[in-house]
Amino acid sequence: MPKPRPAPAVSRPLNARQRRFVDGILEGESPSAAAIAAGYTGWASAQSAYELARRPNVAAAIAQGLARQGQTLTREAAIEELARVAMSNVLDYTVLRSGHIEPDLTRIDRAKAAGVRELVVEERFNQKTGETLRTVRVRMGPKLAALRSLIPLLPTAAEVRGPAVSGRDRPLIPSLPDPDGALMEP
Repeated sequence: MPKPRPAPAVSRPLNARQRRFVDGILEGESPSAAAIAAGYTGWASAQSAYELARRPNVAAAIAQGLARQGQTLTREAAIEELARVAMSNVLDYTVLRSGHIEPDLTRIDRAKAAGVRELVVEERFNQKTGETLRTVRVRMGPKLAALRSLIPLLPTAAEVRGPAVSGRDRPLIPSLPDPDGALMEP
């Protein structure tokens, strides 16, 4: 008698830790933070998150949860999000005041927030001086990883420039003057 075949991976139910991981992702936690909250080892949380997200049943649960939230994850949406992370800049939502960087959250929107991994503002009261010290810590997302992921999907410079003009390709940016006043080619 042949052995019964295991259920397809997508239809396998999630175990408790996988369910907590999926819930964390759907609540907006980073994959590493969701893995830690689900009980996976802290020092290997990024690897655990990567492996979990690749499991068909976990990926399906995340996709179903996003659909219930009204978010559809498509290739195009993922590419757009990678582009937002890749092009993010801490100066988009901070200002320089009195020699200190301070957050200006009035300048941040969803697209700019994509590149922020963590924004922490801590205030401590110094009893000796009577001053409140404010510390701002901004941790950007994995910009380099996002760029590496996007590179195979991007057009080449020649594709962006279009057909040659007068036997010479048009530059993407105009010639710029160098400090001595001469023109530099890009």
